[in-house]
Amino acid sequence: MTYFGTYLLESGALKRSEVEDALQARVVYGGRLGTNLLELGYLALDDLARHLAAYTGVPLAPAQRLSDPDPEALRMIPVEIARRFKALAYAQQGNALHVAMLDPRDEAQIAKLAELTGRRIQAFTVPEVLLHTLLEQHLGVPPERRFARLARNLGAKQALRPKPPPPARAPAPAKPAARPSGPRADAVPTPLAEGEELIDEVSFAKLHEDLVARGRSGSEDTGASGGMSDEILLEDVAPDARAEITSVPFEDPPEDSGEVARLEMRIAGAADRDEIAALAVRLARAHARTAALFLVQGGAVAGFRGDSSELERRIQGIVIPLATECQLAQVATLREPWRGAPAQEGVDARILRALGRERAREIVLLPICIRDRVVNVMYADNGFDPIAETSLAALGALCNCVSRAYQRLILASKRSEKLGG
Repeated sequence: MTYFGTYLLESGALKRSEVEDALQARVVYGGRLGTNLLELGYLALDDLARHLAAYTGVPLAPAQRLSDPDPEALRMIPVEIARRFKALAYAQQGNALHVAMLDPRDEAQIAKLAELTGRRIQAFTVPEVLLHTLLEQHLGVPPERRFARLARNLGAKQALRPKPPPPARAPAPAKPAARPSGPRADAVPTPLAEGEELIDEVSFAKLHEDLVARGRSGSEDTGASGGMSDEILLEDVAPDARAEITSVPFEDPPEDSGEVARLEMRIAGAADRDEIAALAVRLARAHARTAALFLVQGGAVAGFRGDSSELERRIQGIVIPLATECQLAQVATLREPWRGAPAQEGVDARILRALGRERAREIVLLPICIRDRVVNVMYADNGFDPIAETSLAALGALCNCVSRAYQRLILASKRSEKLGG
């Protein structure tokens, strides 16, 4: 079987280092390989689309038909099915229903759509970010924040522009001779070069405009404009919702050392970053009353996962540029943990108020790194009690477990793409 990353290498479209960067980003941030290549700036959207069509052997959905689909065709696939299958019906031709699909070679999905519609399904290729945009435009399916941001940065709401295929690069170098079998000390991702970004900087100004546009009538007045400052973006949280310091976890924290050990083993064998994050937050609650994870991506620190539905809602509204003067950005930049009493003013205080944790006695922020790059920051506090030294050490060990789990997934992803020589 040929994989998309291997295809891009063998076709000369990308360098090995570029594909490996995207594989690493995919493990940490999710999404398809092509989506991560777009975020890294290694491929343009229309180039990605043509490469996907060449790789899958499935033609691209016509841009004009996607922007102006047949209303009757749109109605043939229920919205919930379209959302779940990532499929958009956009045209009819005789008994054939033309469908743009994220997985146009998935025979099981095609068979289910044919059974549902009573039509022969003609599948077409479309990039992940564009499909999310189309589902929002035509069916009202809201995209994840990541895809909304990427679509805006790429201008994905415009039709794919026809242009000639990109010139091929020089052929990829011959594969090196087979290496001896067995474990190797260097069987981990190559360290990023000094100053090299895991994910290229995105336009934070555009992200700022998007979040401000959601409306914050109850936001703090931080300047003459009466809105949020340019330093930090926080979703508005009702003041009365900040009064309580307790939170209800998605799952109960571990009950004993045996369950702690089992959770640690589950992290080591987790299948994806979402499972790792959920398990890590739960395991952190064996050592702290509240825990959360932030993503470090695109020149910003963004809320990712909380230990309760309420904290999850709050943390999703936090996006902070790395240049901001606050402890969270400092930990993400300097790779050094921080522990101390909650700030009473400034950006740090605003972050804690947004999380509803301003009454905690002590907080800790711990970096989670892949080599020399911070990809997550873990937040923890113990409510009205201080954080014990033994708990702090355990949280640090947990962050190391998460880092190793990420690196294992990265290696597995690279091997599945047959990039190991």
